[in-house]
Amino acid sequence: MNFIKIITLSCRFLLECATVIGIFSGTFIKHDFLSKITFAAVAILIFLVWSRYGAPHSPQSLTGATKLILEVIVYTIGGSCWVIIFGKNIGSIYSTIAVIDLILMYLLQIEQL
Repeated sequence: MNFIKIITLSCRFLLECATVIGIFSGTFIKHDFLSKITFAAVAILIFLVWSRYGAPHSPQSLTGATKLILEVIVYTIGGSCWVIIFGKNIGSIYSTIAVIDLILMYLLQIEQL
């Protein structure tokens, strides 16, 4: 496996962790009770859905277009939550990294591994 693929996969792993951890941090950063519950529920939901349908070694792992749709949905929700929690600049950086990583994953055909 070449260096670009290793970097892309490493970035992907960190992005998946950052998505859930970043959203869950909204339960500690936001002050109103409804926001705390919402961010906790969204983080847990993304964790459960991703571990069942997005993880490469899951028996129910999605492939092809359905996996791409799942990834776009998860990273869109993640980007939106990051904007709400951390602000527009940090949310934009997160979203840019997610888009670049997704493009590289499919250009390098890593999703089939």
